[in-house]
Amino acid sequence: MKHQTSIVAVTAVAASIALTGLCLARTAPVAPPDPSNRPQLTVAEGTDIRITLHDYESVAMTQSPALRTSLRTDRDARMSLLDKLINTRVLAAEAARKGYDADPEVLTVRKNRLATLMQTRISEQSGAREPGEEDLRRYYDEHIDEFRRPEAVRVRHILVGSPDRARSLLAEMKKEKLTQYRFRKLAQEHSEDPDTKNRGGDLSFLSKDGRRGPDEEPVDMRIAKAAFALRNNGDISREPVETAKGWHILMRTGHRSPVNLSFENARTRIGSLVARDLHEKKVQETIDALSLTHGVELFEENLKYVVIDLSQESTPEDIRPSKGPARRR
Repeated sequence: MKHQTSIVAVTAVAASIALTGLCLARTAPVAPPDPSNRPQLTVAEGTDIRITLHDYESVAMTQSPALRTSLRTDRDARMSLLDKLINTRVLAAEAARKGYDADPEVLTVRKNRLATLMQTRISEQSGAREPGEEDLRRYYDEHIDEFRRPEAVRVRHILVGSPDRARSLLAEMKKEKLTQYRFRKLAQEHSEDPDTKNRGGDLSFLSKDGRRGPDEEPVDMRIAKAAFALRNNGDISREPVETAKGWHILMRTGHRSPVNLSFENARTRIGSLVARDLHEKKVQETIDALSLTHGVELFEENLKYVVIDLSQESTPEDIRPSKGPARRR
């Protein structure tokens, strides 16, 4: 019995010493690192993972400003972030051990990340020229609607074929606190205008003379006049507006103040926009040249066999359409 008690005691002492040694190892003071080697200091390590100070700081810089502030002084915050980073690395190592790194989805994500990195490098080294006076003037003239445009309001409407029907609908609307969302639903249910019914009666922005966007027909002047008589967003017309198409109930949903910027007043803004466009053009030219280098060939006729599953939500690895012109064979 004494012998067993001794074994237990010795084991306990050994465990205590081991634990004390571990604690001392974890809390032992560390000499200030060589500044040139600081990024490579190890903050966590395992049989098949290693996390350096550079790894940690890279992740820290992606956090919110509030969290980055707490990471400077709060040990719990620093350790919590390290735990999350360890979890990520452990899971990644285990996935690789099981062969998941060869999964097609993983390979697609990797290719997309590599493409993003390559585009960033190309962007950094684009060498795009600085915009000149002619570039700025041309942009101003070609986008004059951005710098000179009249006051405009945005309205939705419900078109019906008889005045009695219009007055009845309007009376029902006045009984409730009508929201823009509710008006849109009513337009989808009751409007007889095939062009706007599905988009909730939206007529877009229109000026006092009834003009809308460059690809849209002007609205009847009676609608424009009634629209500008509405003072606030959410206001609805007091009476139905009669046109050749029928009777309209209007709701104002937006307002845009007039803009009248001269070239000189818009020069700084134009300079930034043109510089961005020249930069993006240069980047796209480089990518197009790479396509030729890699012998890319299009088989557009096969796109007709694409099946798009609308029941699936998109993922963060979506490939966004290029801003450049579409390639042609």
